Amino acid sequence: MKLLAIETATPQGSVAWVEEGSVVAEVCELLDQRLSERLIGLIDRLLQENHRTIQEVDAFAFSHGPGSYTGLRIGLAAIQGLILGTGKKAVAVSTLETLALNAKGHPGWVIPWLDARMNQIYGAIYTFNSRGEPGIVQPEVALPPEQFLERVTQPALFMGEGSLRYQSLITERLGKRATFASPSLQYPRASLGALLAWEKVKKGDWVDFGTFSLRYLRPSAAEIRTKFASNA
Repeated sequence: MKLLAIETATPQGSVAWVEEGSVVAEVCELLDQRLSERLIGLIDRLLQENHRTIQEVDAFAFSHGPGSYTGLRIGLAAIQGLILGTGKKAVAVSTLETLALNAKGHPGWVIPWLDARMNQIYGAIYTFNSRGEPGIVQPEVALPPEQFLERVTQPALFMGEGSLRYQSLITERLGKRATFASPSLQYPRASLGALLAWEKVKKGDWVDFGTFSLRYLRPSAAEIRTKFASNA
């Protein structure tokens, strides 16, 4: 089984190729502008550098959020285009759980934060069992960072762009109970998402695009402004 995974929920985009549950290759690139064009280029680069073709893919994987609204939508559109062209299926994985896998094996709480703008973060709390599988302590939420920190009652490892933005606040509130991941572990990666996806593939947990929706956790800024204007 060959799996092609993409990650577009943050500015650091990536594409990975997995065979039988093992990562063969991954390419990463900053996708801050011309996202759709750069994503297709990233996929082409992965295939060419590793002498693979899109026809060899048995299934696709992508991040369903939370994260950048634009990034998630472009990732979804890319996957739908690939499915239309190949006739293959896809699985979707959590951006926050993918990010947390950077700390696989950590003995305590792992807290991935993404910057949700508007003075909020997307966050969750995970622990890892003896097999390195993530378990959920706090489900995914969109909250002001101060409110989320009220739920952190144990020493924890923070990671993600949201934790970098609010590092001073985290340290002020938690002191030595808070530690921070190294710079190389601050973004979700397609290779990690592919490992989560692999378990879903084995279970046949395929995306039904007739009922599927991305996991935004809250309305977009534009939707909030529109609602506010309509109620004015």
